[in-house]
Amino acid sequence: MRCNLPPPENPGREKAAEARLARMLRKRIRIDEQRLHGAVFKIADRIEELAGACRLVYDAYVRKGYMDPAPSGMRVTEFTLSPHTTTFIGRQNGDIISTISLYGDSKAGLAMDAIYRNELDALREQGRKIAEVGSLAASPDNWNGKPDATFHMFKIMLNYAMGHLNLDDLVIAVNPRQKNFYVWALLFDEIGELKSYDYVKSNPAVAMRMPLEHCQARHHEVYTNRSPENNLHHFLFERQSPLIQLPDEKKPYTVMTPQKADQFCKRYGIGDNPGK
Repeated sequence: MRCNLPPPENPGREKAAEARLARMLRKRIRIDEQRLHGAVFKIADRIEELAGACRLVYDAYVRKGYMDPAPSGMRVTEFTLSPHTTTFIGRQNGDIISTISLYGDSKAGLAMDAIYRNELDALREQGRKIAEVGSLAASPDNWNGKPDATFHMFKIMLNYAMGHLNLDDLVIAVNPRQKNFYVWALLFDEIGELKSYDYVKSNPAVAMRMPLEHCQARHHEVYTNRSPENNLHHFLFERQSPLIQLPDEKKPYTVMTPQKADQFCKRYGIGDNPGK
């Protein structure tokens, strides 16, 4: 009688399979700025631009089940209107087509502290300056099969984090379905186990980290000898994209003040300022 036992574990074979999948994912990367004709990527420095970003995130989060529908039609949290937050947008033909936010660390902490406080405190105790990446969203036409706007969001955010804020680490909590993209394409490291995250309606999340002092060298090693259109090292660190607009002065650029936050909430019917 034959006993069908499961095959023995082979960590070497699993790592080799992961490496093949990672190479396949990287080969699929294509960055074509011609598809972004007329687009510009910038800091959302006007209330109307921030509102458009919040609507785009709301649409994406409701569609993915990360939040319930709300009368405002916006995703606005206590971190959205913080003076430590920088929101970036992509505009094309007058429409906001993509957005990403960078939440600076402060006495109020970060959203990830709710479930990954130990992991973040370990970085803080080393004296490292951290910020959380979040609220990444793009219009469906610029996400499904054409992630050019999404890569530009990462480029402007990364350039700002390194050149204007002098950060040591970026951290992010991602849905495990997107984990491979962050690990294999963007070269984040996993630092926290799978947990339920109330911030996104108890969906699962995994904590990731990008140490910025090593990220350029790591991207160069992984993406060396690739053509410019699918070379993330070239795009993120070498290419001077005319679509990216950042302040010339290399210092933090504060957009939100308490007065502007109150004005935002009154104009768009948010109720009490969640940032207070």
